[in-house]
Amino acid sequence: MNHQLDDRLTVHELRLLPAEEPSPPPRLTRTEWHALSAAEQSRYDAARRAHHTQLVVSSPIIRQTVTRGRSLLTANRRAESGRRRFLEISGPADTGKSVAALELERALWRTDLVRNPVRGLDNRITTQSITAPPKADLHRIVLEIARSLYPPEFVREDDSLDKLAKPPLHILNSQHTSMVIIDRAERIAPTAAAAHEALTWLTDRLPAATFA
Repeated sequence: MNHQLDDRLTVHELRLLPAEEPSPPPRLTRTEWHALSAAEQSRYDAARRAHHTQLVVSSPIIRQTVTRGRSLLTANRRAESGRRRFLEISGPADTGKSVAALELERALWRTDLVRNPVRGLDNRITTQSITAPPKADLHRIVLEIARSLYPPEFVREDDSLDKLAKPPLHILNSQHTSMVIIDRAERIAPTAAAAHEALTWLTDRLPAATFA
């Protein structure tokens, strides 16, 4: 991926997503709009603007990513730990890969909400996303996962890998996290083999999660 998920939602915001995509405000005719009071016109216009700013054009890469992500989750639930696959969202720069990852994350949270309608009352974490820093190794990836779950004062960068990984991985396992999204995964250095090794290490310790 080529852009950080700067607009990714927090876990709290994802929990508040409605089970279905929100419907747009009703479209008023010009006569109906003029019949409103000035305050009602202002509220109506604001609601229309807010709705349109949240719309995402459903591009082929978004549709393909959501479909592949859901299919891979189903396949990985049935697979042995060492045989589970990763989801790679690849393509040229500026083709919407990060947006596709964000839409996949939203889709999984919505599906989980339909299946578990009282989920908003608990601390379930359906998905977790991070951005790989430049020249990241496994330790840095685990560090970013820890930082995404804990306040900075609770994360010690100089801890050993096992000590650093234990608390966040315990949280993700206990909350049945189904997918971990790593944006800019190509930054995991020094080679593609190193990235695969890092993802395999994490997969072995997060048996319920699929990595993208």
